Amino acid sequence: MSMNDMTNPAHLRLIHFYNQAAVISYFVQPKMIKRITCRLVELTLEHGVSKYTALSLVRYAMTLPSKEAYRIGKMAISLGNRFDLIDQIPSIYLSFYGYIAIYTQPVQVSESFIVLHLHVLFRLFRVSSQR
Repeated sequence: MSMNDMTNPAHLRLIHFYNQAAVISYFVQPKMIKRITCRLVELTLEHGVSKYTALSLVRYAMTLPSKEAYRIGKMAISLGNRFDLIDQIPSIYLSFYGYIAIYTQPVQVSESFIVLHLHVLFRLFRVSSQR
């Protein structure tokens, strides 16, 4: 992705807020997730990419048909090389391999990535709870 980085703190807070709202809406008001994820993508296109863009794109991809979703999800995962996403990697991979890749690649591939990133999530939880 050859877009500029988002530097405005207000835009970063807004993106972070919408990502949190997407999680809540998934459980409380599932129909709202399409609106929220579209707004996340719109903010990214207007103001640049941030460390929250990868998760935003994967959540957006979850609302699309499988071929488009897979392409956008893979692009989102590639943002991991550009930003420090250690706190988001489990969510990104679980969303991608649990909701998108299962329709486009063998289940065994998705399962191994899901298990691997669940272990990462548990390790992160242990480290953060010891602080």
